[in-house]
Amino acid sequence: IVVPDAGGAMYVFFRIEGRNDTLALARDLVETARLGLAPGGAFGPEGEGWLRWCHAVEEHKLRDGVERLRRYLA
Repeated sequence: IVVPDAGGAMYVFFRIEGRNDTLALARDLVETARLGLAPGGAFGPEGEGWLRWCHAVEEHKLRDGVERLRRYLA
């Protein structure tokens, strides 16, 4: 996983190497892991290949989401 510094924003963009169709990946994350992330392409062509995760949530929800992503990638 590649995660650049978000610079204090309430969201982070990240990419999963080898998974370039982020619309399909975002759909699969919802269906398989019940994790809703935005495909980066929704924010312009430079976002293609990236996912956007808003982390402006309660800490327990963020931890649960990270665990869902970990299980999905395992």
